[in-house]
Amino acid sequence: MEPQPLTLLDEPQPLYRRVKAMILRSIESGDWAENGRVPSENELVKSLGISRMTIHRALRELTEAGVLVRVQGVGT
Repeated sequence: MEPQPLTLLDEPQPLYRRVKAMILRSIESGDWAENGRVPSENELVKSLGISRMTIHRALRELTEAGVLVRVQGVGT
């Protein structure tokens, strides 16, 4: 299922945090299977219209928190 565009632009938090929250919601709601692959950085850039650096930071922080596992050349 496609991630929904961020419609929370009026929320007073940095964009990367809103991306992190969207990713967590997508996993928790079952839109993205637990232990499954999440969309790539490039796929998220296209679907959300946000810079790759912002997406990268959100994914990196979720990886550092142990929520996601990233494998070079395979994905997240």
